[in-house]
Amino acid sequence: MNKTGLFSKLKWINTVSRRFARVDRKGRSAVTSFLATLGICFGVMTLIAVMSVMNGFQMNFIDAIMEVSSYHIRADKVPAEKSEEFMALCSQNKNVLSVTPFYEAQTLMTDETGRENAAVIRAIEPDVY
Repeated sequence: MNKTGLFSKLKWINTVSRRFARVDRKGRSAVTSFLATLGICFGVMTLIAVMSVMNGFQMNFIDAIMEVSSYHIRADKVPAEKSEEFMALCSQNKNVLSVTPFYEAQTLMTDETGRENAAVIRAIEPDVY
């Protein structure tokens, strides 16, 4: 197709679309259509911006959690009578590099001003260091 044929088709499409964008079927001006379209555009733009910011906060929060809790496998709620057996089993496995038992608790702490902050306390044996 040559360039003149392409431009003549685009000119026709542009003319028809402008005609229908200016006036609706009842003869009213296209101000209401324009404002509605503009409102939808601003709404979608705001939604995309909010979702992007929240996604960034979520990824930052996940990264912070993974940095604090940097263990690969965590065995939780092992009964006290089975803990020694479990530690021996893990120590004998050649694929396990280290096993460290610890106690973890969540608490609220206050600073000098009296503000409360959440804290995670982990207690390990002194000889681990």
